[in-house]
Formats: sequence, C-alpha cells, structure tokens
Amino acid sequence: MTETRLLRVTIVVLVAAVVVAHLPPRGRAEPLAIVHVGERAEAIARTRGLDANVADFLLESPGLSAHLHFIGRGQLSPLHVHPHGVEAIAVVQGHAEVTTVTRHARSVATLAPGGTAIFAPGVGHRVLDASKEAPIASLVVSLPAFEHNTYVLDEADPRISDGASLTTDFADAIADFERGTEPSRRVALPDATGALALVLVRGAAELVPAPIAIAYVLRGKGTIGGRALVAQDLAIAREHVTVQAEATLALLVATGG
Repeated sequence: MTETRLLRVTIVVLVAAVVVAHLPPRGRAEPLAIVHVGERAEAIARTRGLDANVADFLLESPGLSAHLHFIGRGQLSPLHVHPHGVEAIAVVQGHAEVTTVTRHARSVATLAPGGTAIFAPGVGHRVLDASKEAPIASLVVSLPAFEHNTYVLDEADPRISDGASLTTDFADAIADFERGTEPSRRVALPDATGALALVLVRGAAELVPAPIAIAYVLRGKGTIGGRALVAQDLAIAREHVTVQAEATLALLVATGG
C-alpha cells in the first residue's frame, strides 16, 4: 500500500470514528424531542383525507404514552372507559363535543383548540366531531400507557365509575396566574398520582423527567432546553431541562416512564 493510499484510508477511518462517536447509543431516544402536533394533523389530512380515523403515536413507554387522534368529519369515538388509566385529551384542531358520564352525572362540552378534557379511571367519555364539516385532531395523553378503549353501550354500565373529570380551556387559571408575579405555577389535575398538571410559566421553570416528561403547549411561546417552543408543540424530555417563557406559557405536563 502506497503512503498516499494509506493516508486516505487513515483519514476515512478517523472520520467514520468521529461520526460514530457522535451518534446516540443504539436504541436510545434523544434527550429532548419536539413534535409540532398541528403539523402532524395536517399531514394526516393531506395523505389520508378528511374522513380518516387515525391514531398516530408520538410516545410509547410503559408508564406514559401520547398519541394524536385524528377523527374524520362527522365521526366519533364512541362511549368508552379506561378501567385503570388516566386520560387527558387536548384539542389541536377542530371542535370536539365531549360527553362525560359517571354513575351519577352526565355533561356535554364543546372544546375548541386548546380546550382539554381529563378523565380518571372508569369515567365514561365520548368524543364527537361537532362541526360535521371539518375533522378534529386531539393529543391524547395516557397514564399509564394507552392499551385500548373499553366500549360501553349503556350509560348505566357498571364499569362506569364516579371518578373525577374536568373539561376546560384553563382561561380562569391563566387569568389568575397573570394577575400575580410568581415566575411559574403548577396546578394539579384530576390524577391521584400527581403525574399530570397544568404548568403556567412567565419566567423560567424546570421540567424534571421521571424518567420521561412531556409538555404540550396549550398557549404562549418560549424555549425549552434552548430550543423554540410554540403553541401545539409537544416536548418529550428524558433529561432535566429549563423552560423559559417569552409570553405566558400554559403547558399540559405529564411525567412517567
């Protein structure tokens, strides 16, 4: 082998070693990922059509999952329960008519983008495309990870419980926070484990994985780990990161693993 050829081979080997050294370990997810959920919904509409019914999983782990549920025009997710898990639904696009059923109460609310519904285990719920003309897309957060929907035909079904539920756009909570001066506030949501919360930020706040944390931007903009964060972004963190607000950030935060 000539000296010139040997030099070339050496350079190629060194370059390959540098590239490999900077790759994440095989099977290891990146420490911080940001998905713009609105763009994912628009991609489904383009590729699958406005009448599609699609579950697009963005995060799957034993203790926590998140997926985009795209419900086509005039369609619905029928009445069902999750016997063992907490579910939070944040509307991304369209208008969702959400029916909530417990053993002793029934309510119906129409949620626009940014509106959120939360159901404790066993609470019956149904999601209908309220407009009939445009699809709806919602981010679904499950604690522990989503397994399946247990459908019930009758609102008196004994599998429906009296657990806590909430449907809101968080307008009152945000307004109350903006009247104060604290840099951040954590508001617990209907989840006995404390793993689900509304986090409001005007200055800085820490996002601490356990071992995974997700933060969905309901309103506002800022940065997370130095990266831009805007409404409808879903940040998935596997390492401790700092959230910094430019305008009041309202985040739906969940931790699990």
